[in-house]
Amino acid sequence: FPVTISNANGPRPLIPAGNHLGICIGIVDMGTVEESFKGKQKFLRKVRLTFELPEVTHVFDEAKGPQPFLINRTYTASMFESANLRKTLESWRGKKFEESEIVEYDLKKLMLKTGLLNVSQYKDSKGEMRNGIEAITPLPASMVREVSPVNPTSYFSFDEYSDASLEALPSWLSDRIKESPEYKKIKSEGDEPF
Repeated sequence: FPVTISNANGPRPLIPAGNHLGICIGIVDMGTVEESFKGKQKFLRKVRLTFELPEVTHVFDEAKGPQPFLINRTYTASMFESANLRKTLESWRGKKFEESEIVEYDLKKLMLKTGLLNVSQYKDSKGEMRNGIEAITPLPASMVREVSPVNPTSYFSFDEYSDASLEALPSWLSDRIKESPEYKKIKSEGDEPF
């Protein structure tokens, strides 16, 4: 049964903490991102996964009525055994990867896959309440069914780069990607004479 959140003109609406059906509708290669961890600067390749929660809705726009929440998580793009991305994918699929499976694992396989998302609530560094994805597991048999997203899917990868796929992303996200060395390399190569 859908859960509708009401929060007219109040602070940011939050997804209730707990387990929710989610469908992967976005996979974005963000390129190499500079971040600070314990006072040290690091450069790490990042990937962002976005999920639609079809059973948890909110009226974000009166003209559109109740719509499902979206939630995302950004991971370091690593499939090493201790990497959070690999741990999340192994939890989601319900089994560990064989080493042969991860040599060139294609994240595009995740598009439109469903899972049970354990959603948390936490305070960010500014003291604002946010949602996070703590874990993803396979759906229990009683929840498995055909699910179609309401929102459009989005996919961006430097391996299959096109200006159109980049510009289809929200501008704040495409602007961030344009700061990456991968984007700058593609653009500088495109400017070279043939």
